[in-house]
Amino acid sequence: MARSSLLGRRLAWFGLAILAGCGDGDESSNTPAGPALGLAKAPEALTVASLTLKAPVHDVVAFGRYAFALNADQGVQILDLLDAKKPAAISTLATSGKIVSVEHDEERGLAYMIDSAGKLYVVNVLAADDPQVISSIDLGSTLGGARGLTRVRDRVYVVAGTKLQPVTLTEEATGLKLAQSPAVTLEAEPTHVAAGAGALYLAYASGTLESWSAPSGGTPSRLGAVDLGGEPRGIVSNGSKVIAVAIGSGLNAVDFDDPAKPVIRQQSRELSDPSRVRLFGRTLVVQLERGWVSSIDVSEMASPRALTTNKDQSPEWVSVVDGNLLFGSGTSASVAGIPPALAGRVHASVRNEFPTYGLLPIRISKRVDPASVKGFALSCAAQSIAGRAILDGDGMSVRFRADTALPPGSDCELDLSTLRDLIGLELAAGGEGSRFRFRTAPAAGAAVTNPGSKYPHSLDGHFTGWSSDAGSGSEFEWFDVKNAQGMFTRFYADFDGSRLYILNDWIYSDEKIGPDCYNQFGVWTGGGKQKWTIRAYGDQRMEVRKNGQLVDPKSEQVSGGAYFASSPNRAEPHTIYEISLPAAPGKWGVQLHDPGPTFKCNKLESEPTSVAGSVSGAASAAASTVDPTARPSAPTAPAEPSPAAGATDVSLTPRLGWTTGDGWETFTSFRVQLARDAEFGKPVELSAGTEQFVNVPAGALRNATTYYWRVIAENAAGSAQSDTATFTTVAAAQCSEPDTADCDKDPQNGCEVSTLADEANCGACGNVCGQGLVCQAGKCVEDADGGTGGTGGSDGAAGTGGTGGNPNCTSCLTTNCANAYTPCAAHTECNAIVTCAASCSNWSCIGSCQQAHPTGTTLFGPVSNCLEASCFEACTAPKDASSGGTGGADGGSDASADSGTGGSDAGSYGSCAAGDFVDKIASGPSGIDVTFPGNLDAGPPKYSMPCILISTNGKVGFYGPFATYPMVPGSEAGNPITAKSSGTGTPFIPFTTPGTYTFYSPTAPSTMYGAIKVQAP
Repeated sequence: MARSSLLGRRLAWFGLAILAGCGDGDESSNTPAGPALGLAKAPEALTVASLTLKAPVHDVVAFGRYAFALNADQGVQILDLLDAKKPAAISTLATSGKIVSVEHDEERGLAYMIDSAGKLYVVNVLAADDPQVISSIDLGSTLGGARGLTRVRDRVYVVAGTKLQPVTLTEEATGLKLAQSPAVTLEAEPTHVAAGAGALYLAYASGTLESWSAPSGGTPSRLGAVDLGGEPRGIVSNGSKVIAVAIGSGLNAVDFDDPAKPVIRQQSRELSDPSRVRLFGRTLVVQLERGWVSSIDVSEMASPRALTTNKDQSPEWVSVVDGNLLFGSGTSASVAGIPPALAGRVHASVRNEFPTYGLLPIRISKRVDPASVKGFALSCAAQSIAGRAILDGDGMSVRFRADTALPPGSDCELDLSTLRDLIGLELAAGGEGSRFRFRTAPAAGAAVTNPGSKYPHSLDGHFTGWSSDAGSGSEFEWFDVKNAQGMFTRFYADFDGSRLYILNDWIYSDEKIGPDCYNQFGVWTGGGKQKWTIRAYGDQRMEVRKNGQLVDPKSEQVSGGAYFASSPNRAEPHTIYEISLPAAPGKWGVQLHDPGPTFKCNKLESEPTSVAGSVSGAASAAASTVDPTARPSAPTAPAEPSPAAGATDVSLTPRLGWTTGDGWETFTSFRVQLARDAEFGKPVELSAGTEQFVNVPAGALRNATTYYWRVIAENAAGSAQSDTATFTTVAAAQCSEPDTADCDKDPQNGCEVSTLADEANCGACGNVCGQGLVCQAGKCVEDADGGTGGTGGSDGAAGTGGTGGNPNCTSCLTTNCANAYTPCAAHTECNAIVTCAASCSNWSCIGSCQQAHPTGTTLFGPVSNCLEASCFEACTAPKDASSGGTGGADGGSDASADSGTGGSDAGSYGSCAAGDFVDKIASGPSGIDVTFPGNLDAGPPKYSMPCILISTNGKVGFYGPFATYPMVPGSEAGNPITAKSSGTGTPFIPFTTPGTYTFYSPTAPSTMYGAIKVQAP
C-alpha cells in the first residue's frame, strides 16, 4: 500500500509528541524549554482524611490502591486507600532491618524489598491484608546501605555504594529461588536507579544519567550517558523514556530510544528545587525545597500541567497512591484529593479518521465512581447516538460502545462531564476538559478480501524490501495485502494454505516496549477447532496456549514476536508485532490486545480490536477475508465452579476452573476474585485471560482458611459475574521438631526442612544465604577459608589430604582473655558469638556474628578487645581441611589426578581426613551408635567415633542431649541425617547411597563434628 498521511508524523511518548532536540546526549543550549506548568496557579489538593500510623515512617511507596509505609527502623505497614476518606493500616510485615527501597511486580503480585543490611525480601502481596515473605537472600555486608533496587525480566538489580548487584529469580516447584550473581563495580555511587524497555537507568549526584544493559544472564554493561545539568532528586521511567528531576535544570524529558546516545528532549526549570519525586500512572508528584508539593499531569509530555499545588508544606515524605496525594511526617499521614485527568490519548490522526465501528477508549488517571460513567453521552452531527459506557475491572479505563455504527464523515463528541472520582472530584480543568471530540472516517468500515500474497513472510517485524526513501510504487513484503484499520493498529492477515500470518502495525507507539510488555492475540482457527492465546513479549519471548493448555511455541510451529521498526504507515520507528501459526481452512477470528496508550504493560488497555475472517483454498490459491467490524455479544455468567462449592482440604495452589456458554468468537476474558469474606472487601485478583481456569500462585492463600471466590467474564460488549462459591484449604503440617519447617507447604511430606543449616531456608523458609555466606545455627554468616584441599594421586594412587587445623580460638581466649571470656562463656548468646567468630577470617564476619546474636553484644565487647590484641590469628586462621582427592580410577599411567576439596568454608563444622574413618563395615547393617557425653564438664564435648566407614544399607543412630547440643546435617545432596534439637536419641538411620555425609552441632562446631562415609560392598 502507499504511505498514508501518517508518514513523517511524530507520535506520543508518555502519551504525546516528543519535541525535536539535540543528539548524542548534548542537552546544552539547544535543549527545548518545556512549557509552563502553572505550579503557582494550580488549585490546592484538599485534605480529605488523616491517619495515625503505628510507627514512624521514612517513606511510602504505592502499589495499586495500597501503599507500603516503610518504618523508620524496621518493618513495613500496609495502608489501604480503597476509600480515600477512610484510609487504614491493615497489616504489618516484620523485617530484620530498615527497608530502604521497594519495587512492585503487579503481574505476579510480588514486592521486592531491600533493607539497610543488604537483605533482599520477596513478599507476596496478593493478599495485602496478610503479606507473606516467600523468599529472601542475605547479599552480604557489602550490599548494606542500599540506595535502591529495580527489576528487569527475572532479575532484580540492587544499587549500594559503588556496587550494582544482580539477583536472579527462578520459579521452581518448591517456590521462588534467588541466586546472587557477581556484582558490577561502578566508578561512582548512584543515587537513583530505575528500569524500562529492558535497560537500567542510573543517576549520580554529579548530574550524570546512564543507561545500562540488563541481560537475562551475564554482566550488565554501560551503554550511554547524558548530563542533566544538576543533581538528580528522582528518576521515573516509561519504556525507553525517562523523567529526571534535578536541582537547577528541573524536569528533564530524556529519550533513550538509542541507549548509547540519549537525548534530553526538553526541560522545565519550574521544578528547579526538587527534593523528591513519585509517579502513579501519569501523575507525577514533586516535593520542592521552597515548601511546595505539586502534582503534575504528564500524560502529554509536550504540555505537562500542574493539577494541584500545596504551599507551605514540609512533610518528611510524599507519595501518590491510587491517584491521590499521601504525605506526612513521623506517625502522622494525610490524604489529599487530586482531580482526575484524562491519562490516555487517542492520537490526532486517529481522531481525524475515527473508525465508524470503533469503541471509544478513555483512560483516566485514577479510579472513578462507576455510577458517574453511566451519564456519558455521545452525539454525531448534533444527533444523539445511543450507547453505553463499560468500566473495566481496574476502575480506570472506560470504553463507550455505540449501539449502532457511527455515521461516516461526521463530527462527534463524547460528553464526559458526569465523570467523578471516588472522592467526588470532577475532571481537572485544562487540556481537553470534559469533551472528547473526533471525526469519523469518510466511509463505513467493511470486510477486506486478499488473495494469497506472492511475497514470502520473513517474520522479522519489518515490511521487508520497503524503504521510506522509495517511491510509493515500490513493492515489498505485505505490499499486496490490504490492511484492516483498528483504533491504534493496521491489521494484516494472509493465509498460504497451511499457515495464517498476522501483522499488527501498532502505529500509535513510538516506545521501545519493556521485556514484560506484550501484545495478546486471541485466535481461533479451523472454524473454532483450534483455539490459541498468544502473547508476544517485548524481548521476543512467545507464550502460547492451545485449547487452554500451555504449549511449546516451537513444537506447535508458532513463531514471531515484537519488533521496533518503520513501516509504510509511519516512517518513524514504532512497535510492530508479526506472528505465524498453523491454520486449517475455514472460519477464523482474531482479537488484539495492545498494552494500551498509557503503557502499563500488564494491563490490556486498548479498545481491543476484534476481527473475524475466513481462509480457504489450496496453497496456490489461498484467500483471506478480514472483517474489522466484527462485534462480539456480551458474555454469559460463568458457572460450574471447580473445585465444587463447599470443597475442603483444597491445596494452597489450586487450579480454579469454570464453564461458560460462550463460544470462542466472543473473545471473553476472565477475572477471578478470592476473599476471606463474602463481601470481597480485600480480594485477591487473578487474571485468567481467555482460559477457563487459573492457577493460584504460591503465597496467595493460607492454610485451614475458607475462601469465597467468583469469576467475572468480560469482553468488549460488557461483563457478567458468576455466583459466589467457597472452598476451605488444607490444614498446615504440624512441626513437632524445633527448627524444622514445612517450606514447600505440602502437609504430605511434613516438615521437610531443617532451618538450622539449610542455606536455602536459613532460619526461615525461603531465606537464602548469598555469596560468601553460609547457614550456621539458623543465621547467615560470612564464609571463612576452610584450608587447602589435597591433591589426587597419579597412576591410581590415593590422593593426599589437605593442610589446616590451626590453634583453636576458644583455647586462646581461655588462656589469654579469661577475665573477659569467663562471663561471656556463661551467657548463651555471648558464647554463641564466640563460637560463630571462631569460624571467621575477618572482622566483617565477626560483626555479622554479633548481628546474629544482638543480646550477647555487650558482654562480647571486652572479649572482642582481647581477641584483637591477643587471639586474632588463632581465631581467624584457616580451619581444618577436608580429605584429599582420590586418584585415577583405572590405575594406569593415563589416569586422571583428581584434586581434593578444601575444608568447610563455613567453618561451622570440622572434617574427617582420610585416616580418621573407623572401619565399621564388618558390623553390617545391624546398626552403629554415635554418642556424645551427658557429663559435659568432662571436657570439650565431642562425638564418639565421629568418622565412620560403612557399606551401603548400613545404619547409624545418634544419642546425646540434643536440646543443649542440637545436631544438624551437612548440605550434601541426599544426606539422610535429619536435624535434631530435642530428646536424647534418634532411630537408626539407613544409608543407602554411596557418599560422605557430614553432621555437626552449631553450639560447638569446632569440636562436635563428624562424617559417615558410605561405600558400595
